[in-house]
Amino acid sequence: MSGLVYAFIWLVIGTLILSMLLYFSSMQETSLPNYTYIVHGICGLFGGVVAGRRSARRGWYHGGLTGLIYGLVVLLIGFLSLDQSFNGHNAVVLALCLLAGAIGGMTGVNTKKNLNNHHPYTSKIRAINIPKISMVQNFCNLTRK
Repeated sequence: MSGLVYAFIWLVIGTLILSMLLYFSSMQETSLPNYTYIVHGICGLFGGVVAGRRSARRGWYHGGLTGLIYGLVVLLIGFLSLDQSFNGHNAVVLALCLLAGAIGGMTGVNTKKNLNNHHPYTSKIRAINIPKISMVQNFCNLTRK
């Protein structure tokens, strides 16, 4: 859920940046759909990072789900407010948000801060008994005899 909040925060930031670029530069409105792909990809990515950081495992799943829900909400808003129909642009936005969210989720899980240095798989590694005497010490003990 917090990943969606961050995704929409990035959407507001991206929309403001695109609006300022459109107003203050020579950018044409015809190139705007290409830039919206970038903004939606960044929103899905950062939403996925937050979702991945909050989950302990399967960051690709949580991030991809966050990206997909973000894309569906954006399309639903477009359908309800602008009376848009489903077209190829919408399918690209959904696929892009899903992919960016999954990549962000994988990144988020791997950059998660571990406060107590506990990883889900370390308990299996710690269960292996490692002998306290190394091979060098064994060799030295054999040569002394």
